[in-house]
Amino acid sequence: MVQSFTIFLTRRNEINLFDQSLTEVQRKQFLAILSDSSLSEQQADDKIDGFINTLNDTQQGWYKIIKERQQLSIEAEKAFRLEKIAEMPQSLQKIANEIEKVYDDRNISQSDKKAKITEMKKLLPVEIRDELFPVYANAPIIFILIAALLARRG
Repeated sequence: MVQSFTIFLTRRNEINLFDQSLTEVQRKQFLAILSDSSLSEQQADDKIDGFINTLNDTQQGWYKIIKERQQLSIEAEKAFRLEKIAEMPQSLQKIANEIEKVYDDRNISQSDKKAKITEMKKLLPVEIRDELFPVYANAPIIFILIAALLARRG
């Protein structure tokens, strides 16, 4: 628990440093990209990469650190879900694996992805839904925190 809290504080510090380095215009541009749920994950990544390339080296460095840590979190969460899915009865494994496929599809919009996953989750027992997929179709926590910081300052 202490380790998780320390990691959260470290991430928050990195996010604060990145946030503080942005101008007001940059902050608004970045927030517009992050909040556009009509974009697919791939489209959003491409737009974010284009935006990040316009920043100075220090800003790009902070973003790179945040992105690397986010990727580690995503991989750990996915490994946890796959381990739990393997323990499920066969009938539930099929549903959970279908949810994973939709989640991994980087070419559908975030709003469509969320709608599909929300419907599919209804086929799972509540306790499994809550344990494995609590914020499943939402943006990764790092981007939620960044968006919150940017909105607060905007």
